[in-house]
Amino acid sequence: MCRHITPRAGLVVRRPDTGEILPPSGAVVPWGPHRAYWLRRRKDGDVSITHTAAPVRPADDREEG
Repeated sequence: MCRHITPRAGLVVRRPDTGEILPPSGAVVPWGPHRAYWLRRRKDGDVSITHTAAPVRPADDREEG
């Protein structure tokens, strides 16, 4: 499960999994083991979190037969 996380204007927020800075437009990040980190950032008012659509899995192209 992933979420789109956007930093508040004027703030620099790093991703805990990669150490990279989130772009001002935000990024889709995995919710996984860093969920508590992102919830603390939201509680502090540093980021906004929105749900992303469920990832679409590619169809199996193999023919049966």
